[in-house]
Amino acid sequence: MALKDAVEPNRRNVNAVYAAEVVRDAGRVKARPGELLGWGVHTRRRWTFVTFFALAWLLAQLVGQGLDRAFEAWPGFARWVADNIVITIVVIVLAETALLLHLMARRIPTWIDNGYKRENRADNLASLKGVAA
Repeated sequence: MALKDAVEPNRRNVNAVYAAEVVRDAGRVKARPGELLGWGVHTRRRWTFVTFFALAWLLAQLVGQGLDRAFEAWPGFARWVADNIVITIVVIVLAETALLLHLMARRIPTWIDNGYKRENRADNLASLKGVAA
């Protein structure tokens, strides 16, 4: 018996494979789940957490460089930021956090999932052949 995670929006990832005892009786089939045999598809998402930290660092570097260039080009803007530093920091932190959350919750998982789909065009139930019953 193969079980899926209903939270995932795709139709490919099988999460767990269980042994099952199946009984046929008067045209009806009853299955009783047994022990866990193994996990279905491994999508190799081990480094995702490190990727998010690298993305946060890269975003902070880009914002810092952008502010440096803006300060050089418009000294009046630099003085305004210095006069309103609390508001500026709050706005920058909130904007960076919102962008990172959007990327982590929407974009990056979609990129990973689409990459997996191209990598394995067949239904992943074929990967269950490697699970010993």
